[in-house]
Amino acid sequence: MINELKKFFSSFLFMKRTRFQPRASLKRVKQESEIFRVAAVQIRFQAFKKVKDFYYSVLKNVENAKEQGAQLICFPEGMNLELQPISHDIMSHSQCTHISELYSKIFMNISINEGVYISEAQKWENTVVRSIWTPDGHRLNGERVSCGGRKIVFFKEGYNCDDKIDLVLNPAMTRVWTGDYESFRNAWLLSQQMYVYSVESYMVGNYKGTQFLGKSGIYGPIEVTNSRNGILALSKSESFEDLIIAELNFTRLEKVVNLVRDKSYDRLLSSNT
Repeated sequence: MINELKKFFSSFLFMKRTRFQPRASLKRVKQESEIFRVAAVQIRFQAFKKVKDFYYSVLKNVENAKEQGAQLICFPEGMNLELQPISHDIMSHSQCTHISELYSKIFMNISINEGVYISEAQKWENTVVRSIWTPDGHRLNGERVSCGGRKIVFFKEGYNCDDKIDLVLNPAMTRVWTGDYESFRNAWLLSQQMYVYSVESYMVGNYKGTQFLGKSGIYGPIEVTNSRNGILALSKSESFEDLIIAELNFTRLEKVVNLVRDKSYDRLLSSNT
């Protein structure tokens, strides 16, 4: 067990070799950009014994999303649990801290090398640490951050219409999925209530005998979606990996915000859903 951990933590050398090797990247997002392309990555859980394998798994998803024009790539909660040189249950606090640092370095390096924003969420027992990594390698994890000139928050209860928010992110890891709108972890509903865009990315598959399910989605107010159902993109499956991309048009959103300020659900009931 000790030898396995030594080999695993020696992978910091791999990170040093892969750091700051920029590839051809997207042009930096202009401040207050009207159009912003986002991706939600749905991950099927797998355990990685080698850091290099985990690194290239993340990189592959980022490259695929970037090829489709994504500027912000959102990963689900709990991906740090995939880094398993040994069971997390028998690791010391110090060993878990090392893995957390290594996990952060992976996302920081990829965001720099690929020139994109990356959202991720580490899960440790009852604690979740949510972050956005910038193309400059900075970690944004405050209550409200600016990304591409837009105000972004991670999902929580208690927002109100007076909050100036453009986009809500909800990295998720849940055991429950029933297939209706109530299962959308409130992101879809939040978009209707607050007139914001939202992105929800799920971890799926089996972890320690527990099956996690969910359909990743990108949502907006019904008025900004051509289908008039509030859905810009939705994963095809609740149990398999997927990558979905959508274009957020903030000019269109701002027009809706200025025109529609009712407090009822009449507009939802009258939509073609």
